[in-house]
Amino acid sequence: MSYRAPSTKHLLINAFGLLYSAITPSNFVKIDFDSNTVDDSSYAINKASSVIHTALRKGRTDVHCVMHTHNPDVQAVSALKCGFMPLYQETFMFYDRIGYHDFESIVLDESEQQRLVGSLGPTNYTLMLNNHGVVTTGPDVAWAFMRMYQIIQGCQV
Repeated sequence: MSYRAPSTKHLLINAFGLLYSAITPSNFVKIDFDSNTVDDSSYAINKASSVIHTALRKGRTDVHCVMHTHNPDVQAVSALKCGFMPLYQETFMFYDRIGYHDFESIVLDESEQQRLVGSLGPTNYTLMLNNHGVVTTGPDVAWAFMRMYQIIQGCQV
């Protein structure tokens, strides 16, 4: 997860290697849009994660929160040629509003950033990473989380 610090060109991103239950506000790492650490954090960041998170910030000024998961249900749906199918009312929020991005490899190459932004598109807030997982975004944590919750529920159905 990452969040753009208000009125800055910095992101707060979860530290690499911590269990989700161990993540607190004090161990988020502040990075710039080039994935450079800009505070005195003793924690490392996940390079692949930072490439994805910074790409979407560079390409979409309306995106302030990015969440990414490899949830097993989402991974299963991300491997389907048909993509995500909204099968109940709450998941229709995704109808014609999901971008799809082909798996290239672990996202360490910054040249993939423009392709990620292009796959998300100018109006989608959810990006299915084929054979990988999903990214949800939003103007704030609440919207990105709600989208993540609903896409996982929809994939389970």
